[in-house]
Amino acid sequence: MLRIICLAMALAVPTAAAAMPPAGTYTYQVRHADHGDIGSYTNTIRTSGDGTTVDTRFDFSVGFGPITLYSETADRHEEWRNGRLVSYRSKTVKNGKDRLVEGRADGDAFVVRRGEGTVERAPADIWPMNPWSPAIAGADTVLASASGKIYPATVVDAGTETVTIGGRDLEARRFRVTADEKTYEVWFDPDDRLVRLTAPEKDGTVTFTLTEFR
Repeated sequence: MLRIICLAMALAVPTAAAAMPPAGTYTYQVRHADHGDIGSYTNTIRTSGDGTTVDTRFDFSVGFGPITLYSETADRHEEWRNGRLVSYRSKTVKNGKDRLVEGRADGDAFVVRRGEGTVERAPADIWPMNPWSPAIAGADTVLASASGKIYPATVVDAGTETVTIGGRDLEARRFRVTADEKTYEVWFDPDDRLVRLTAPEKDGTVTFTLTEFR
């Protein structure tokens, strides 16, 4: 159900350093248009010298009373050096079934290995589908976090608008992103922090809203 593609960009294509959001832990409420609150999504960004690590954790579930109809959890780890992804690992448990995706930099490519043994080479500037930095705009190839599939993506600047986050109005940059034949919307605040994301799904739109940063 939740094939989440999280993409973003700044008003002009920035360098990785210029687009770096503040280090810390970002927690998002996840709300489904029909099912209400379905879980949380967290990105933890750490920097050291020319390196950055990003750890992602999410936990989603949809149910009816005591009955769980759908559940998905994941732990993901990204390692970056000088703006390039050098290592990636994702373990997703979807309705009790594990999916493992691993990747590593290899010369002028990035090698992706999926759990069933499939190996695929992608461009060196590939980005996981995770909105931790607007510098993702510099890549034209993205990695689906759960499946390990590789997709081209395009981003359109939709202008600046006022959004309300945590009861506070702020000016945010909005972008429409097309990938895997779907269109997503992302909003960044003036500090390059993702504050909202909407993802279309078969049974309704899922919205991610920043609720805590520390």
